[in-house]
Amino acid sequence: KNSGGLPVMVVVSNALSEEEALVLRQLSMCTRMDDPNNLQHRPFYDSDDNIKGGNDVVFLGGYLQLLTPGIAARVQEVTKMAWEHVGWKDILKESGEEEYQDPALCGIRTSEHLSYDNWGGLGPHADSGSLYTTLIALSSPSDYDGGEFYIYPNSDDEVFSTEERIGIRPERLSALIFLSE
Repeated sequence: KNSGGLPVMVVVSNALSEEEALVLRQLSMCTRMDDPNNLQHRPFYDSDDNIKGGNDVVFLGGYLQLLTPGIAARVQEVTKMAWEHVGWKDILKESGEEEYQDPALCGIRTSEHLSYDNWGGLGPHADSGSLYTTLIALSSPSDYDGGEFYIYPNSDDEVFSTEERIGIRPERLSALIFLSE
């Protein structure tokens, strides 16, 4: 929760099955090979334009919805389950902030398969352009070094205080759902 009592992140165990995770990895591999325009080596910069980390991303775009509609529906179901569990719609409406729509009605704005193999880490940044972000861990924490996910519940998208961060190393197939804006 942030300082105002608003839940900022939900963790859902077993968000996908082993078979669904395998299909996502295969979809990413096929997209990477057949449509290299959807592959990007993406650096993240600090305020002084120094690279602070990054990731390699395969944009799955409409492929996820078109070729694996069951998995796309599952991602939306998991996001909606988190939305209902913490009552984001009601809490945000009462606080006077923007009302967050039912995730099932929002659709999926973007789908990305992320890899950090060529990077030392990602570095603090703000997710924007979406109402919600749903991250699903396709690897076990024992398969890599680092990999902590941090959320800064009281950040203003410019200042990230390490004293106020919450960290987690998500278990394989678990989802982290949080408010993007």
